[in-house]
Amino acid sequence: LGEEIVHHAVEHESADPVASMPDTSVDTVDEGGARWSASNEGTLRRIDLLEGSLALRIDRPPGGDRVVVRVPDGEIEDVGTTFHVEVADGHTQAVRVDHGSVVLRLEGTSPRAIHAGESWSRKPAPPPPPASSSSPPTPPPPRVIAAPSASAPVIDDGGEDRAYVE
Repeated sequence: LGEEIVHHAVEHESADPVASMPDTSVDTVDEGGARWSASNEGTLRRIDLLEGSLALRIDRPPGGDRVVVRVPDGEIEDVGTTFHVEVADGHTQAVRVDHGSVVLRLEGTSPRAIHAGESWSRKPAPPPPPASSSSPPTPPPPRVIAAPSASAPVIDDGGEDRAYVE
């Protein structure tokens, strides 16, 4: 349920059948809320993933078309592989490679190769610093505890001294 398998194959036409290029195929599976599109630009297969999770299996024989997955903050170039990519809020969140390898290029970072069995994920943003206060913290209010006699409750203010109220 909720999965769609799309198979894309590019056939190269040539006047000389011996000189024809090998086919590159791309299988995609929507793993959750994927908004994406695919296009062919000469010998480049491009997939644009705007949001969600997409699994890809790419069969790229030597001499086949290059495959690049563009994400809002960069791109992932396939080197003949099976991998998963997740995008949320306009940023790549995770890439996992099952077979082969990819090159991940994100804005503001150096390209990095991710090989079979490896994964990359965005580090969560650090929590905001605590709000600074110029005044000391307010002590908790005193609480009433069992009194030594029924007529005089004991007030516990958290300190060493005990006060009896009558």
